[in-house]
This record gives sequence, C-alpha cells and structure tokens, in this order.
Amino acid sequence: HFEDMEVNLSPEKLFSVHIDDARRLPMESLAGDKRAFPGEGRIDVSGLMKRLYDFGYKGLWNVELYDPEIWIQDPEEIFSHLDFCLQ
Repeated sequence: HFEDMEVNLSPEKLFSVHIDDARRLPMESLAGDKRAFPGEGRIDVSGLMKRLYDFGYKGLWNVELYDPEIWIQDPEEIFSHLDFCLQ
C-alpha cells in the first residue's frame, strides 16, 4: 500500500516503478494476461503516478503489457499509444 511506502521508504531508495493496468472485467475473471494500457483499465494509474511524483520519485517507469491482444499490435503503434496514455 502506498501509505505504508510513504512511512517506511524514502524516495531516494525507490529507483524503478512498474506500471500496468487491468482490463475492466470482474475481478474473478482477471488473470495475468488480461492487461490494458495504463489508464485504460481498472487502476487509477495517473493518480498513482501523481502521488509518486509528489512523494519525490524521480526514477524509471517500466510499463508491463502482459496481454496477447496487445502483443500482436504493431510495435510503433504500441509505443505511440503508450506515449499518449502516459501524458
């Protein structure tokens, strides 16, 4: 939980954050391969990123797109869409 992190961790010790999102499906049907582009699913990715910036995070962001439906897309389109999603 983010609240625990704020108490127990300084931003200088946080060097990498994984960003992913889950499709808007019932929780019981979600699996590791039911992902969405950041901000297009169930998770408030922009809210999380804002809290991390406010916390003082200046490290790397790693995007996880574990979804076969995304993997078959053109890589240039994926990166373009990620750029749009993370603005």
